[in-house]
Amino acid sequence: MKPSFSNNLNAKIDFVIFDVDNVIIDTISAARMAQSALGQTLTGALGKESADRVEQKFISNYNTLTAQAKAGAGEIQENFQTLLPRIQSWQKGVLEEGWEMKLWSREILLAIALEENDIPVRKDLIDTALNPYWHSLTTESKIRPDACQVLDICRDSGAAVHLATASDGFLEFNERQQTFFYDPQKAVQKKLNRMAILQTLELQNHDVSVGDPIGKPDERFFSQVLKDFEAKLGRKIELDRTLAVGDNLCDDVLPLLSLGVARGAWLVADEIQADGPRLLPDNPRVGVVNSLNKLPGIPWSPS
Repeated sequence: MKPSFSNNLNAKIDFVIFDVDNVIIDTISAARMAQSALGQTLTGALGKESADRVEQKFISNYNTLTAQAKAGAGEIQENFQTLLPRIQSWQKGVLEEGWEMKLWSREILLAIALEENDIPVRKDLIDTALNPYWHSLTTESKIRPDACQVLDICRDSGAAVHLATASDGFLEFNERQQTFFYDPQKAVQKKLNRMAILQTLELQNHDVSVGDPIGKPDERFFSQVLKDFEAKLGRKIELDRTLAVGDNLCDDVLPLLSLGVARGAWLVADEIQADGPRLLPDNPRVGVVNSLNKLPGIPWSPS
């Protein structure tokens, strides 16, 4: 029998909210190529020795954020504790204007890497180095094969789909003030441009809620996601028939469950599932899968 959400008698799913990066779009290999493009540009500006040191620090800080994102609820890793105040200090302009801190800003990560190597942080250097980074990340990103499959399953089952993605933290550097500033509208448009590959799946900008100015895991962002989903459909969505899907349990799934969404699916790509999808023992509303095409097979308990 062809996989379908409507085949599971214990869970009728009519609405699905997906995270984007590393769920619908595979950005892992693209990020490595983007980092290489960054390094090549820095070499032209700084020379190879300095550029290599800056690139490695940039990558190290990015990996620190990635490791923290994968950590368990409430777990704060030591490297992240060290990095966080440095990110915050470079965002004085952002915070003084009342915006939330943009954790994933690559502009900030590059500024920190330059500072740690005693290289003056200049606007032209930030912009020149990151333009090829973002271009490479955009052009080298690919759609996950299982994302294509699960979207076909959704369409065949009549389930409506919406996407909820985090902010990329696009910031502008003010060299005179040595701090960064933030324009939410520009940040949203840049993130949508970076995800243009979604159009190959017949997904348009109105199918995506971007975490600017308020992002994950803030419940205010996810409340807006639900509003955007309903506005697109022109009708109320039924939370007891809605599924939230993401690769970060705390940032993608649990906030929507706290708002009344009935079920969540946590994508853990490196998990071995010899017996198929499973439920979290301490939260049976959440299924764990290692591939999106296994979502219809989650063994939900009766509602």
